[in-house]
Amino acid sequence: MNREKKILFVLLSLMLLLGSFGIINIKINPIKTIEDPKTSGFGDLLGNYYDGGYAYDVAVSGSIAYVADGSDGLEIIATQDPTNPHELGQFPNGIGLTEEVWISNEIAFLLDTWWGLVIVNVSDPSNPIEIGRQEGTFHSDLFIKDDFAYIVGRPFVQQGETQPIQYFQVVDISDLSNPTIVADLKSTPPYHWGEAICIENDIAFVAGDCLHIINISNPFDPQVLNIYQTMEGYEDGRSLLFSFNLIN
Repeated sequence: MNREKKILFVLLSLMLLLGSFGIINIKINPIKTIEDPKTSGFGDLLGNYYDGGYAYDVAVSGSIAYVADGSDGLEIIATQDPTNPHELGQFPNGIGLTEEVWISNEIAFLLDTWWGLVIVNVSDPSNPIEIGRQEGTFHSDLFIKDDFAYIVGRPFVQQGETQPIQYFQVVDISDLSNPTIVADLKSTPPYHWGEAICIENDIAFVAGDCLHIINISNPFDPQVLNIYQTMEGYEDGRSLLFSFNLIN
């Protein structure tokens, strides 16, 4: 891992740690430039956009930033002029809580705490239109690969629950208007759960209670290859996924 990647990894891990204790509460996504980290430090603040929401996640395509803005749904922000970002459009998701966003070919895939996977056409940024959804309430992160959405989550478990509960889900998105669950993985007590997912070739790496390594060469029949306990008592595997992304 080179110097810049180490710095980014340490910063992200520190932010997660402080956030887990409620020490920091980030509500805006400042636009930074790190063209030459060796001479410009961590980047100069060029501009920011804040309209009262809570920015959980962001995806960028061209000069447009798509922000998963919690109760405000999806915010679509023009960034051609980094000193003056401005809103192009918004997809309000009712009473939901939009926490993750993935952009592919002018389609936004949103993960919502209440509504599950929501698929939105953003070809006209000023008028985003929902074209499909797969309802669910356990979602934490997603990864789009080919015609499938791979979703992980932390399931709600009632006291005394003993039935198998899913923590990994595969959704066929070949028909965007009718996304369909085609496979899932379930666990029994002590329950597994996922916070973040990254896919390399046909292997899914899921971080949560443990690092789960899953063969997805056949999306209709995912197979767990290994489960690695990262640290006893450590309940957030996102840093592990950050590390994986940075060293590859």
